[in-house]
Amino acid sequence: MIESLFTGLLTGGIYALVALSYSLIFTTTRVVNFAMGEIIMVAAMMTYTCHGLWGMPILAALIIGWAVAVLVNLVIRTAALRRLQTLEPISALLVTLSCGWLILTLAQLIWGTSGAHFPAIFGKVNLFRLGSLYVTSQDLATIVIIILALIIMDVIQRQTTLGKSMQAAAEDHEACGVVGLNVGRINSLAFTLAAILCTVAAILMAPITGANPQMGTMVGLKGFAAGVLGGLTRANSAILGGLIFGVGESLAGYWFGGESKEIIIFILLMIVLGFRPTGLWGEVQWQRAA
Repeated sequence: MIESLFTGLLTGGIYALVALSYSLIFTTTRVVNFAMGEIIMVAAMMTYTCHGLWGMPILAALIIGWAVAVLVNLVIRTAALRRLQTLEPISALLVTLSCGWLILTLAQLIWGTSGAHFPAIFGKVNLFRLGSLYVTSQDLATIVIIILALIIMDVIQRQTTLGKSMQAAAEDHEACGVVGLNVGRINSLAFTLAAILCTVAAILMAPITGANPQMGTMVGLKGFAAGVLGGLTRANSAILGGLIFGVGESLAGYWFGGESKEIIIFILLMIVLGFRPTGLWGEVQWQRAA
């Protein structure tokens, strides 16, 4: 049991990063970017290519992976955001899904469909045991990085001009323009921060799953589901949703077997949303749901 709880917290932390990336974009633009899973994949594959294939230092590879992920996300924003904010929700959903599938297809053409080993950046030194599970230096570093990333994002959103501007843009784009705020720049910064979170999730997840073009699809879906579970319109709620989703998935695997855990957790999600359509702690009314 304790092993499952620990594993659930690790994966839940990664889901929380992804859920927060969805929440950042949604609360700022009222648009869901369904290509976030592919942004994670691009960050991981570029980092692997630079470090594993080209022999670059891991820090330089991480910077390049982050830069490419940000660039791709900004291209999506530039190409699609203005149109998405005037489309019906189902149309916006299909457009962002199409962007994701396009990125996935291009990635498969570039890297193929097979997986590759992604190094554990912080090593695999056994530090201590939890039941039958050895906690490694990579596990401990993952926890610390997730906590730091979430704290930094909370500070940015609550205590900086950027965070307050993002909240203002979410409330009323036209009013922001009247008072001199550059809404386009705010949206770009939201997409940039989301890509940074996805890059962090990528480098923490890839040593576990390996690097391959399909790696981001399911984690992107689970991150979105976790955000919806907690409440996509509030960052802290999305984070809690990620942790709950990860622990729930791990416990479902412990009690009912690994093959059934995803089915069970998504069924439970459907039940929760049946009673709370905006998530456990989400706003009662959303301005836009795509």
